[in-house]
Amino acid sequence: AGGGGGDGPVLQTQKVTHHGAVNRVRCMPQAPAVVASWGDSGVVQVWDLAPQLQQLMALTADANTGGASAAGSGGGKAGDPQRVAPRHAFTGHRDEGYALDWSPVVAGRLVTGDNACGIHVWEPLEGGKW
Repeated sequence: AGGGGGDGPVLQTQKVTHHGAVNRVRCMPQAPAVVASWGDSGVVQVWDLAPQLQQLMALTADANTGGASAAGSGGGKAGDPQRVAPRHAFTGHRDEGYALDWSPVVAGRLVTGDNACGIHVWEPLEGGKW
C-alpha cells in the first residue's frame, strides 16, 4: 500500500451513543468488554461492548491483511454511533462525578464517587445486574 514509508498509522474506531458528556470510562479487569461510564448527567452506566470490540478486531485484522472489508462500508471510518442499551444504569448519585473504578479482586464490584461527596459501592447480583 504505497510503500516508501509514507503511509501513517491507521486508526480503527467504533462509536456508541452516550447521553451527555463522558467524564470517565473504566473496563472491568476480569471482563474487559464490560465497561462503566460516568456521565455529566450524574448517571453511571455499565455497557457490554463485546460486539463492538469483535467488530473492531475484525476491522484491524482486515486492515493488516489488506482485506476488502477494511475499506468497504465505512469500516474503521468515523461513522454514525451505534445505539446500544446499557446493561445497567446507576441513578443513586445526586451529582455528576469522576471517581469510577472496578475492584481488581471481586468481579463486578464497582465503586463510584460524585462531586457532592457521595460514594457508592455497587455489588453484582445474579443475572448480570447490580
